Amino acid sequence: MQKEEIVSRFMSKGHLLTPDALRCLETKDAGKFIENKYTDLIINEMDIHSIAYSHEEEKIRIIKNLTKKPTELQREDFIKFYNSKYEKMKNIIVSRIQKNFVSINKISPSGTSHIIAIIKDVKEKTMEAEDMTGSINITFDSEIDADTDDVVAIELEEKKGKKIIYPDIPLRPPKKGVGKACFVSDLHMDEAPNKDIDRFFQWCNENNFDYLFVAGDIVEKEKFAEYIDRYCSGKRVFYSPGNADKKEDYPQVADRIDSKIVTSLSNPAMVEISGIKILLMHNFSLDMIKKRYLGKSKIVMSEDFLPLDEVPDIVHCGHTHQPFVSNYKSVTIVNSGSLLTEFRPVLIDFATREVRQVNLFEK
Repeated sequence: MQKEEIVSRFMSKGHLLTPDALRCLETKDAGKFIENKYTDLIINEMDIHSIAYSHEEEKIRIIKNLTKKPTELQREDFIKFYNSKYEKMKNIIVSRIQKNFVSINKISPSGTSHIIAIIKDVKEKTMEAEDMTGSINITFDSEIDADTDDVVAIELEEKKGKKIIYPDIPLRPPKKGVGKACFVSDLHMDEAPNKDIDRFFQWCNENNFDYLFVAGDIVEKEKFAEYIDRYCSGKRVFYSPGNADKKEDYPQVADRIDSKIVTSLSNPAMVEISGIKILLMHNFSLDMIKKRYLGKSKIVMSEDFLPLDEVPDIVHCGHTHQPFVSNYKSVTIVNSGSLLTEFRPVLIDFATREVRQVNLFEK
């Protein structure tokens, strides 16, 4: 809808639009906002965002979020944890790799067999692997490219290792949705110059996007909440902690921020907005997508939290302090860098999947 028509239809309902409200409506389906009942003569950007949230709330889904971890462990918890990991990874592998898998105790002494196993030990060309039925030592012709505790598919020929297969993700067209988002991490508000922090949040206030995602290492939570409330009113903020925020084992539980517009999530976490799935994790590597497992868990729980059973459309990470944007099988991977080094906030339009890095401190 053209801006002239938007202005005209609002006027026919007895309302005037501020320039910010008009710019905001140009990026949305303006029709559903026109029919809304407003109490004020002049409609501003805040009014539009408030209505947008009421419409979008049902379209926001928290897929992955660790809210607590055990305080005491029993022996059976370790068994539950590894059984959970094996079963979850087995389900991912079976859905991705079309083979007739057998358990270790049913491997054929001749011909080809395929198994799903946890790697217990790796030494150059040999590995020890196990499943629920037993364990086996497997020798390969070349050095093994796998890590201890990986759950993998293994192809054997007469009990000799032939191939290790990771589940990976399918190749698919990029999914599109509604809204725009900004992605940042590593603000380090205890060390970054205040003028740079001010510049970033003023830029947030001046620019039209719906969601702000922060992937860890803000450090000063109270200061962060103050800036969010002052400059990001009308935006929905999602925050996942980093290693500098919570000195604890990985995965990290959500770290509460005292702001009504901030949704605190764990590290890692996954959010779905209008069909777009966004994985937030502070320290990320591409192998995690290929293996469908989000790093090594340093805590034991009743079930493993780190299998990547949902395929993300966007991965938002930090930690390295180096900004980059890349793609892997239609998954957009972004890192904004850090206010301590080089900082490039990333803007993504969900409707087009267009990605833009912003240099706020360009001379």
